[in-house]
Amino acid sequence: MPVAKYGVWKAKPVSYMYETAQFNDGQNPHLSLMFRDDKPGWGQAAINIKSGDTGDSDLVCWLSRTFQNPITNELDKLSAGFRLLESTDEQGPGGLALDYIQERLFQKETGKILPHDIEKEDNDILDALKPILDRAISNEATIYLYGSQFDAGKGIHNVHMNQGNKKPFIKDNGVFQDGGFLLQFNDHWEAVFIGFASQATRTEDGPVNPGFPIPLKDFGTWRDFLKV
Repeated sequence: MPVAKYGVWKAKPVSYMYETAQFNDGQNPHLSLMFRDDKPGWGQAAINIKSGDTGDSDLVCWLSRTFQNPITNELDKLSAGFRLLESTDEQGPGGLALDYIQERLFQKETGKILPHDIEKEDNDILDALKPILDRAISNEATIYLYGSQFDAGKGIHNVHMNQGNKKPFIKDNGVFQDGGFLLQFNDHWEAVFIGFASQATRTEDGPVNPGFPIPLKDFGTWRDFLKV
């Protein structure tokens, strides 16, 4: 079944912490972003910084410092807090939901394959994410976090592409349920879209097996597409 409780969270980023290569859980480290909205308590976004695929643990990341898309006009109208998109009219073409394959959110050729955490600067996912989050926090930007609401507690995860997966993650495949986050500054928008290097670049758009790789075996991945 597709990921549950898919939606978007409008909030203010406050701080973050992350697991490095020296101190992480080994297979599935995250960056934990703390945020606040107009309701009591802090929220947490669990953002993958490494894939759980033991065959290819790298991520693919698309960063936009000048994001322009009609979706920003609708996001700006939202009230602070979580907006459920799953099984609503917003989960489809022209709605608020994200789809990396079917929507023109970014130029696919600009993606970068990035490892979790390696020595030197500007060469891993942490080096890519920290500057944009630092700018957002210091400028008190508004963040729009896409993913799955926690079953318990105030938070969101699956903040990444949620289609084109092979086993054992094939159950999470679906369309118009991709994660990521957008940042609204005073004079511009920025965006971060994250996928896994092992995910398929072509997927079924439904109604049979929506979000499943095309073909099911030996499909082209983001690593293949970006020739890395």
